[in-house]
Amino acid sequence: MTQASAKKTQLRTSAADLEELATAALDCQDNDPDVVPEGWYTVVEVMRIMGKSKVRTRTKLNNLLERGLAERKKFRVISINETTCSINHYRLVKRD
Repeated sequence: MTQASAKKTQLRTSAADLEELATAALDCQDNDPDVVPEGWYTVVEVMRIMGKSKVRTRTKLNNLLERGLAERKKFRVISINETTCSINHYRLVKRD
């Protein structure tokens, strides 16, 4: 990879990260948080249960979503900086 193409890749990644950060910042408002029903977990919670990295956990969850074995829903929760943000939560789909 040339130095110029590496820099373009870095810029694309940085732009994507910046867009994700901006979207998250817009979602963060001082509204009342949702009550998260039992059985719904954040990526970090699933990561701790599985004992895997965040990247590996996201990959596994995306595979489950694609196969229809899990579902994802956003719930408004209180973040570290005490604002309310929409955070993805996951749960396994019960099979018949």
